[in-house]
Amino acid sequence: MAFNEQVGQDGAWRQEFSGRLKLLARWLAKQGLCNAAVQERLQQLGAQASPDKVMLAFVAHCPRSKAELINAIFFAGPGRSMLPAGAGRATLCTTERVNIARPLLKEGLVILDTPGLDAIDAEPELTARLIAPAQVVIFIVSADTGVTQPDLAIWHAHLGTGGKSGKSSQIRLVVLNKTDASETQRGSPAQAQARIDRLKEDTAAMLELPLAQIVAVSAQQALVAQTTQDTALLQASELPALEQLLGQWVFRPHQDAGRAAVMAEIGQLRCEAARIIDLRQRGLAEQIRELRGLRVKNSGMVSQMRIRNAREQAEFAGGSARVSAVQAVHHALLAQAVDALGVSALKADLAELLDALKPPGVKLNVKKTYCKAFSRLRERLHKGQAVAAEIKAMLDSAFAQANAEFGFSLQAGPVPDLARHGHDLDLVERNYLRHFGLGNVIRLAQADFSDRLVRALSSRLRMLFELALGEVALCSRTAAAQLDTQVLERRHMFARHLEAAERIEQAGAALDERIAELQSQESLQKPLAAKLAGLTARLLDRPPERVAAIPPGDQAHTFTALAAPA
Repeated sequence: MAFNEQVGQDGAWRQEFSGRLKLLARWLAKQGLCNAAVQERLQQLGAQASPDKVMLAFVAHCPRSKAELINAIFFAGPGRSMLPAGAGRATLCTTERVNIARPLLKEGLVILDTPGLDAIDAEPELTARLIAPAQVVIFIVSADTGVTQPDLAIWHAHLGTGGKSGKSSQIRLVVLNKTDASETQRGSPAQAQARIDRLKEDTAAMLELPLAQIVAVSAQQALVAQTTQDTALLQASELPALEQLLGQWVFRPHQDAGRAAVMAEIGQLRCEAARIIDLRQRGLAEQIRELRGLRVKNSGMVSQMRIRNAREQAEFAGGSARVSAVQAVHHALLAQAVDALGVSALKADLAELLDALKPPGVKLNVKKTYCKAFSRLRERLHKGQAVAAEIKAMLDSAFAQANAEFGFSLQAGPVPDLARHGHDLDLVERNYLRHFGLGNVIRLAQADFSDRLVRALSSRLRMLFELALGEVALCSRTAAAQLDTQVLERRHMFARHLEAAERIEQAGAALDERIAELQSQESLQKPLAAKLAGLTARLLDRPPERVAAIPPGDQAHTFTALAAPA
């Protein structure tokens, strides 16, 4: 399946999911099941249904027909192509171009067209900063020359990490372009294909990549085939193989990971709402049992019911102090999480590095200061993980006591795992470390360079720590919201008991009517769990695969480059 078809199908799934999520939200509100925890889960699901950004960065030495390849994959249609390409056109600087007619923007796809090697040296830190967040880097080599020394210079300077070592989460794909060149196609078709196969093996060995991450195409043939609707020429260009590889390596894993997160969130949402339904059913069943017992007893039982209700209410009120204590401890632990992972902590850990970079002139030992700052940041993440575990242990103990004493059904969720943020922190450290080496001593002496470097690094780290703190805060708030909800529900139950006793006392003849009313309410509660399960199960359904490849029409967004005569 072509890459664009997968993007289109995922967009259809997201649209269908959003509609079903709105239906579920309306139903939950109508049934009075939208407490704070459920509302927060709904907001999380809505955010996860929004398209996530997937960035593809195209990198090559000039001239490797990079723009032709981008056109062929994303922007070609009958008689048209978007980006300037061909002889005499070259990518000079990275910039943002908007309002390009493609629907891929709606699905979160971002295409980064970087300058060639001869222009990268003009803005190396900008190029590195833009390539760093890309999930996939597509490195283009000319098939008629193979991997040249300039190609190797780009690879080792900007892309080399994350090959066979697997230390980077970035995916590297290498495209051998210009397979239709005369030098490559000389001899019989079998000889030409054997020559291309050997070139792929040599390229994989030189760049230390698996052979599966090397693909040979002819962007020129593919572009002509796309604009003239020539199916045979398109197959000969091998572009479909590249699109299949993009879908296999880029979109499908990203899509599966997003849907796995959605499934987990739906399960939590179902549990939150089911707890409220179960609490209501138990309360109604208890009232019905009491009223049926009163049917054969005298009116003195009404006062006994009042006394019992007052006693239970007093006992429950005595537990309110413990609830307040749990909330106070919870707030204190959340404050510790903010101290560990908040912006103030981040600024404090970076202060020494920032002070070392501010003065003009040659900066000595700044690399050591940089490494010490990241060591402190790792300690911050470890402390945040420890605080999250402490919150979980405290809530488990408090919930177990409340469940045993008051018949609650409280359950704390799992501890958020901050390990992936630690991996991201390692990746940020490696990406920016090269700016502090001996080769950049002169550039670090320049105030404007240091200022840009500080801003870029601070922004990336702020985003990382805000995500980590958000996960800890969400899990703890969601768990604590259960306690507030079930305490409120129990108070409502006491009020309903008192109301029932008053009505029985005022009109004994209305006893049967009240029992029938409660039975009616109980019968309405019974199908709620099944309805909830059905509505949440529908959120996991996938729509039929009826979406065709995305045509070049609608809205899109791409990071591309200005082109000018070479």
